[in-house]
Amino acid sequence: MSEPQQHRLALPQGTRIRDFEFHLVLGYGGFGITYLGWNLSLDIPVAIKEYLPADLATREQDLSVVPQTAQAASDFQWGLERFVDEARTLARFQHPNIVRVHQYFEAHSTAYIVMDYVEGETLSAHLERKGTLSEAELKAILYPLLSALDVIHRADFLHRDIKPGNIVLRDADGSPVLLDFGAARQAIGAKSRSVTSIVTPGYAPIEQYSSRGRQGPWTDIYALGGVCYRALTGQGPEDATDRMRHDPLVPVSQRCAGRASQELLAAVDWALSVDEGERPQSVGAWREAMEGQARPPVSVSIPQDPSASPAKPEQHRDGGSRGAGDTERLDGRFGGACVFFVIASLLRFGGCNQAGRGGDVTDFNSIISLVAGLGLCFELTFLHKLWSLIPRHKAEATPGKAVGLLLIPLLHIYWVFVAVYGLAKALNEETGRRSVSEGGSLCCCLLFIGFYLLKGIGYLSGVLIGLAQIEFQDQIDLIYYVTGIEFVYHFIAGVIYLSVLSQMKNAGRLILQAAKA
Repeated sequence: MSEPQQHRLALPQGTRIRDFEFHLVLGYGGFGITYLGWNLSLDIPVAIKEYLPADLATREQDLSVVPQTAQAASDFQWGLERFVDEARTLARFQHPNIVRVHQYFEAHSTAYIVMDYVEGETLSAHLERKGTLSEAELKAILYPLLSALDVIHRADFLHRDIKPGNIVLRDADGSPVLLDFGAARQAIGAKSRSVTSIVTPGYAPIEQYSSRGRQGPWTDIYALGGVCYRALTGQGPEDATDRMRHDPLVPVSQRCAGRASQELLAAVDWALSVDEGERPQSVGAWREAMEGQARPPVSVSIPQDPSASPAKPEQHRDGGSRGAGDTERLDGRFGGACVFFVIASLLRFGGCNQAGRGGDVTDFNSIISLVAGLGLCFELTFLHKLWSLIPRHKAEATPGKAVGLLLIPLLHIYWVFVAVYGLAKALNEETGRRSVSEGGSLCCCLLFIGFYLLKGIGYLSGVLIGLAQIEFQDQIDLIYYVTGIEFVYHFIAGVIYLSVLSQMKNAGRLILQAAKA
């Protein structure tokens, strides 16, 4: 798998622990040593990874591993537990492109992970030899790795150290295998040492440079995007810390234009976005972009063939096109919905005061109903316009039905979930970022349900008033009390609703800008 290496703390060749014999050092880092070993029971070669953080521990004459100082003991033990936890997780994965863990055990006051010994060449050595890869060669390596990452991420686990040196191409068939997961190393490093020693410059995204960084599937996607960049251009990407203000990285879509498909190049640039929120949020979304089934967000432009004719505005499913006029109509619809909401709220406040003075609120309720109906029409057109901005393959199952259901008052709750929460998720997926708060959208939906429950309580109180034959003044007090609660409730719900609608409008503008670009 690699050339024999030396390490001053390595076990002597021929050391036997349990059923394993240790031979050559295959590799080492700040947190452990990997050996070529031999399974004496099965008579097969294996790779054995030993937990030995060089900054925290050393090896004694009896081969045991001990902390260097009393202060380092707690960090060493904490890291040992993370190392074993990682082994347990890896042992669950049975995938041809993930190194298989046979077992793990503790001995010599440390722990060992026994894995398959993969005979082959690291991708870093392969790239050193070849320089660059063609699109077909890259995809032959990339797609199996995407399948492996999808399995890893679905188990709520991250690799955290993807780089050419941790990918081995099997001698037998050239298939790639992911090695040397860095989850435990990240956890230990964040607790005990400088973060710069636990990341790989060029392949580690900016969130891995901070213990408070928001890591997720997008973290591994960035690293794999860096591998693609190296394979296509012959050079590794710039360090993430150097890209924060004045990004020196030349997009691969510029460096390799004409040498690979536009979709692949744009997808790689998307994966290498510095801001984690602007990257693909899942392996599936990234793969769709590579295959042309989805379009990266506006911050990543797909290179155009200079010989092609000027692009026409993108045709919308109803026969129109997206452009500046769409943006203006979108803003107008949004503004109209806000105006009608404010008017309805003021009228409701007036109804509260009228009820409190003992007046007849029937006229106010009629006006409120009329304004609310007009406001619903504006909301209908606004939400329908937002939905129309989503490509057909994203929304063809529900948008028409959802807009139709908006007109059916009895299914108003269903409308809220489909047109607010469902639309928020669809817009986020299309923009490739969290443009709309899905939590706020869900909260908005729940508040609408609460509104119906509140209405039910109001109707029930009216029935109880009639049955109990309460005096008129008491009825006025109760009406004022219930209506006042309803006003406060509507105010809170309205603030959240307008906030979500504003975020949706901004997401829609992003999609329109992408269409114009």
